[in-house]
Amino acid sequence: EPLSAWKTLESHRPHWPTTFQRYHLTGGIRVVDHDTIIVSARDKVHKTQKGAIRSSSGHVTYSQTQRQKVELEIRELAEIAASADCTWTPNKKLEKLFKERYGRAGVWNHYELGLHAFLACFPKTFELYGKDGEFVKLRKLRNSTVMDHPEEVMARLGRARADGVLHREPTALIPSRPPKDCNSGKTKLTYQPLELPSLTKNRMKVAFRAVDE
Repeated sequence: EPLSAWKTLESHRPHWPTTFQRYHLTGGIRVVDHDTIIVSARDKVHKTQKGAIRSSSGHVTYSQTQRQKVELEIRELAEIAASADCTWTPNKKLEKLFKERYGRAGVWNHYELGLHAFLACFPKTFELYGKDGEFVKLRKLRNSTVMDHPEEVMARLGRARADGVLHREPTALIPSRPPKDCNSGKTKLTYQPLELPSLTKNRMKVAFRAVDE
């Protein structure tokens, strides 16, 4: 059923619940679209005199339905990986066993994301190792708990769509005695971002918008 002309459809903003007003004098009646979510990217860590503070370079928009599919299937992949102590290969053993056990091709195939890129979005749960990341294992062996928050995963996907580089949250190194030429507002990376060109061509409903755009 189409939306009435006197109603306005707005995205759901769970981090800013007080910004929503159902009735506005000039804007009319507003309706929340609970499938379209907008959250802060929370992708920057800055050093301050009292410690570290997290900030955002923009906002991420994603589909709640697709996020639930991602949550479901990453838990199932973690259960498979925790069921045996063996060397898992993403595109052979792990994907084949997933399809045999659950009868689905996987959200990574449905949205043309690829299992390698899908697992790389969960760095706290899975570790890709080898020359080109041809093997995968759990960060905590025999522990099928997913350590990555779903919002962080969708934020990584949104930022990677622009340039095909998977950005993870940088960690600010805070020495006990910072040098005089140290800029307290600059973020320092402790790793190299992972280049995954396939992330730019997927069909996931996720996008990143910088604050200055």
